Amino acid sequence: MSKEASVVLNRKCGAVKVHLTRIKNFMNNPDEKDKTHLESKLDTLKSFRIKLSVIRNEYYEVVAADSDFLEPLESEILNLEDDCEDIRVRIKNILSNIDLKNNAVASCENIFNYIKLPDIQLPRFNGSYHEWFNFKEQFVSLIDSNNSLNDSQKLYYLKSALTGIVKDVIMIDDSYTSLLECLKKRFENKKLIINSHFSEILFLEKFTRESAKNLRTLTDCCQKHLSAVSRVITF
Repeated sequence: MSKEASVVLNRKCGAVKVHLTRIKNFMNNPDEKDKTHLESKLDTLKSFRIKLSVIRNEYYEVVAADSDFLEPLESEILNLEDDCEDIRVRIKNILSNIDLKNNAVASCENIFNYIKLPDIQLPRFNGSYHEWFNFKEQFVSLIDSNNSLNDSQKLYYLKSALTGIVKDVIMIDDSYTSLLECLKKRFENKKLIINSHFSEILFLEKFTRESAKNLRTLTDCCQKHLSAVSRVITF
């Protein structure tokens, strides 16, 4: 083998070695590696193996049996091929672990999706002013904001949610929007709502004997209505 040919082949081997070193450094970095980058490195290794195969063929075409360059260059090619295989195996193992982890997560998500949650009950409104804002918030969240429902379905649910004397506001030709607006005009009255809450406090059940339980019940009821009043004021 001529010295010039040896230099060319050594340069080609050197270029492959530089790139392999970069991949080794990437693999030795403790940072977590994503699947996309790892698969890209596998493709790069595949191209390096092809290059090394081409270099080997060129080497055998020009080498002489008694060449002094035979053993060092062939040994270098073998070492680079071994490095390619070692890195490939490491990447394959990491990808396998990533797939196992992803499958485990997907399995947990599928199990969760199959869990039967209790049905959410439709909120009811009986015409009590102090219940209006609580009813409206729940109904808007469950029905009004549900884009999968059309107005006819929303109207059905709104009518179904009304009980007692408040059902008298329903008209035959009501649309969903007109009925909801009618309820708002009638019951979204801050003064009447606040008065209703204070009336609930004034007419709380009178206890015949003192006890910690009765006192706690009284405190909780008062606190509930006073908190509701604060919310009404801020609306």
